[in-house]
Amino acid sequence: MAISIVGTAVGTNTATPPAHQAGDAFVVFAFRDGSTTRPTIPAGYTEANGGGSNTCSATVCGKYAASGSETVGTFTNATSLILIVLRGVDLTTLFGAVNLSTGSSTTITYPSLTPQRTDGSSLILCFGGHRSADVAITTIPSGLTELAAVSDATDEAAAFYLAGPTGNFTSRTASVGGTSSGWRSHSIEIRAAVSTSYVLTGNGGALSLVGGAAALKVSRMLTASGASLALSSGSAVLRRGYVLGVTAAELALSTSGAALRVSRRLVGEGQSLALAGASAVLLKGYRLVGDAVSVGLSGAAARLLVGRRLVASGSALTLAGGAANLRRGFRIAASGASLSLTGGSAVLRRGYLLGGAGAGLALAASSAALRVSRRLVAEAQPLALAGTNAILRKGYRLVGASTSIGLSGAVASLRIGRRMVASGGTLTLAGGAANLRRGYVLVGAAAGLVLAGSTARLLQGRRLVGTTSTLLLQSASARLLVNRLLQALGAAIGMTGGLAMLTYHGSVVDKRVQLTARAPAPLVRRAVRPRDFPFNETGRRPADAPHTAQAPSVSRFIARRPT
Repeated sequence: MAISIVGTAVGTNTATPPAHQAGDAFVVFAFRDGSTTRPTIPAGYTEANGGGSNTCSATVCGKYAASGSETVGTFTNATSLILIVLRGVDLTTLFGAVNLSTGSSTTITYPSLTPQRTDGSSLILCFGGHRSADVAITTIPSGLTELAAVSDATDEAAAFYLAGPTGNFTSRTASVGGTSSGWRSHSIEIRAAVSTSYVLTGNGGALSLVGGAAALKVSRMLTASGASLALSSGSAVLRRGYVLGVTAAELALSTSGAALRVSRRLVGEGQSLALAGASAVLLKGYRLVGDAVSVGLSGAAARLLVGRRLVASGSALTLAGGAANLRRGFRIAASGASLSLTGGSAVLRRGYLLGGAGAGLALAASSAALRVSRRLVAEAQPLALAGTNAILRKGYRLVGASTSIGLSGAVASLRIGRRMVASGGTLTLAGGAANLRRGYVLVGAAAGLVLAGSTARLLQGRRLVGTTSTLLLQSASARLLVNRLLQALGAAIGMTGGLAMLTYHGSVVDKRVQLTARAPAPLVRRAVRPRDFPFNETGRRPADAPHTAQAPSVSRFIARRPT
């Protein structure tokens, strides 16, 4: 968008602005004669350049109009003031390159610039102020156009401009005549607003939208190679982005309200894909794929809804926030990576397949829950739910090879778990109230299956099998109810606790077996006469001598001749 000049105004230390609108830029040049201390800048302005020397001083500053009734304010101690009102400027960074020149003579030099943008979109403003009131300050430097001028009883000031530079801005001079005295001049680049683009392509560069409300809508393709794609602002939104492809780069939404909607495919190789903000949301993201990369949602309310497939190889897939939710994720797979939900309320719902090889799958939060998950598979890594209220519901199959599968929390529960299998690993429920309900098959080979908590229970466990392993219920109130088969090969099955019970409820009889541990009872030994006494003399039978059971020892009897 080209920058347009709305109007100008002049005064001593303030001015009345021309008609304007919200988003217009106020650029002010305030000159002070007789002091090297520059004029005081009112609140709300950003200074581009300023200072003092040669018995004079000046400042160039700017601000954005909040409405059509914006005021200039008072620049205390200024003796001459020029206001320029511009439209179509960059609403994030108003000033680009700046430069300053000073002297004491009748010739003013307007300094050179190397603009930040050389595509012809910028505007160069040149300001000059002279201490003498008899100079021709309006003498126009070569190639410039006059904007405004002001003079009083002691000094003079003027403003000029150059539109659309496509290269470096060279210095200009103006011979103003009159009385030789101190002067100051400034050259300032004004940046233009960036136009909307439907196709953004970057090779070894960066693609970004930065602003108070940065939005990219109906973008068919965004591609970056060795670059970063970013939306960063108060409210950054990417909608209907059908393909976003990046190689060795980053794709990020970072704002207080970051959202990616109706994105058909996001692909990242050797980079990170992230949504970070107070409200980070990914809606209807049908496929997110990362190779040696991290795919993350991070925010106070981080959510991934209707995500058909999330795949990471050698990377991490993460939801982190105050309320991290993953819903209807039909497939989540990680190879050599970690998948985790971390937040105040971390929930994974209707995740039909979660597969991890050499990785970790974890829910960690004050309220961690995994619901209606058809299958969770882990090889050589841990699967864990950790939180004050850790729950796994309707998990039809949990399989771990050389790994541990654990629920750890104040209320750790596994409900309607059709099958839990561990080979060379550990299956554990640990918490204030550890429960395993309706677990039809629990199998451990060279592993341990443990329920540990103040109230540890296993309900309706149809089959528990351990090979060279341990099956244990350990707590203040440990119970195993409605157990069809308990079998251990080369293993130990134990129940320990203040009240440890094994209960079976049948159709005919109701049986309960209570296991109570006791210390060994003391043994009593008595000395007896040997069957073959070796003497012919009359012997007298020794008196009965009670012996307390001790560690194994050899008892000795000594024969005596009668007196």
